Amino acid sequence: MSSGIEASTGRLWTGTHTNTSVKSVSLAVSVKSLGGYNYGVEASTGYAWTWDVSGSPRSILGAKSYSKLYASGAAVLGIEGSTGYAYAWRDSSLSGTDISLGDGNLGMTSSSPVFVLGGRSFQEVVVVNQQVFGALEASTGYVWTWGYGTDYTLGNGSTAVQTSPVSVLGGRRYKSLTAVGSLFMAEEGSTGDLYMWGTDGILLSTSGPFSSPKTNSAWRGRSFAEFTSFATSIVAKDSVTGEYFFWGNVVLDENAYSYDYLTIPIVTGK
Repeated sequence: MSSGIEASTGRLWTGTHTNTSVKSVSLAVSVKSLGGYNYGVEASTGYAWTWDVSGSPRSILGAKSYSKLYASGAAVLGIEGSTGYAYAWRDSSLSGTDISLGDGNLGMTSSSPVFVLGGRSFQEVVVVNQQVFGALEASTGYVWTWGYGTDYTLGNGSTAVQTSPVSVLGGRRYKSLTAVGSLFMAEEGSTGDLYMWGTDGILLSTSGPFSSPKTNSAWRGRSFAEFTSFATSIVAKDSVTGEYFFWGNVVLDENAYSYDYLTIPIVTGK
């Protein structure tokens, strides 16, 4: 199944090569998640919607107006447009008692958004593996995490489940936050250095997990203006030279039968 937003109207189109349908809702933001889950933010209202190829978009309960959404499978974290507060929800089809949406409760799933405790305003939100949540605070640049704590994914030095946001160790002020595989990745505001923490240490050239943010010496000395990630691959743009760098998971043959990992960024062009 694929979907897209029409440039001239903002209307959502979904379908396969044999079935295409147009939906009436106009979206400003579209988020495609793994496992066939799709989410969007309506342009006129900021309301969140979810859909699949077989049905029309369904509005998420609560009538909140969002500026951003981030989804990992059936777990979603959104930023309320007017306040910057975070709201989370996770489909009831997902099991597990060792997670939390950040509202003070343990093992909770909810089809409607719940308020994340703390009253902080965030500029970025991330979900890892449908059970770990992270958010970048707008005023301070600090990263806060909550949820599943095994393998030190929260970056606070503990493996305990956190039912409300906890500060990531190090006291650094970051300007961006994303997920790479089972890791969080954040870009430090003053230097542009990238830091990671969590389960999979392959991108750091040493074995994980990492209980607090770590960096690779090969990444230092550059200030990345922007970066994107997919699965365990990263592309970043050097703000000085304009060059794009790639590292992470690399397919070695056209049939995708073998892989390798680059821990040192290589230049791919401008």
